[in-house]
Amino acid sequence: MFNKVVRPNRIYQEVADQIEDHILSGKLVPGERLPAERNLSETLNISRRTLRESLRVLEQKGLIEICTTGTFVKVTTTEKLSQSLGLAIKSKQISWEDIVQFRSEIEGIVARKAAKLATERDIAKLEEIIKKIEDLTKDDKLDWDSYIELDISLHLILAKTTGNRIYGIILRTILDNLAAYFQIYRSNEDAFSLENLKNLKSIVDAVKRGDENSTQEAILEHFKIGSAYLKKGGGFKS
Repeated sequence: MFNKVVRPNRIYQEVADQIEDHILSGKLVPGERLPAERNLSETLNISRRTLRESLRVLEQKGLIEICTTGTFVKVTTTEKLSQSLGLAIKSKQISWEDIVQFRSEIEGIVARKAAKLATERDIAKLEEIIKKIEDLTKDDKLDWDSYIELDISLHLILAKTTGNRIYGIILRTILDNLAAYFQIYRSNEDAFSLENLKNLKSIVDAVKRGDENSTQEAILEHFKIGSAYLKKGGGFKS
């Protein structure tokens, strides 16, 4: 399966690249156990020490898991991407303006596709979320965490309707790292929750009508509302 390594420099990196290629191409599948260290080092014509360095590189990338029972290929997730993005947001390397601009562009595309491609089942799911959010806003004390969770779910369902998983992965990665911003809305949560609900209804209504332009306009309005309340809460400076 593997080829002998012939380059003298940074051999461990060449080995790591070769194993990574096997994982990404599907020759090694999630859950599969790599050959024993001794056998693999002999196959690759390298020392066991070099092999361990290679495996550490792959472990840091989240491609393998090294256990006492052996080394296994991991299921690829967006965890590393989410962590990196989270650090960038928390350290202010990525500003709220950057996030809003990026989400507006991406979700503008998603909105148009959703209006065009959403099935009756998709629309039913969106309407169910709207009903749940409405019920939350009628309670004496708003369950804020549930409200935000439902809001996020609505965005992800819209992304799913496109049939392109990349939209959902990107949005989930971003949304998972915006908890601090969502908390800022709480200083005006009653007003925000009602205005945001009205906007979400307009998004779903536009999707239901198959109106691509109106759906995109409603999504862009969604971000204007969010940014306005962040300013009110003191969490966003122009």
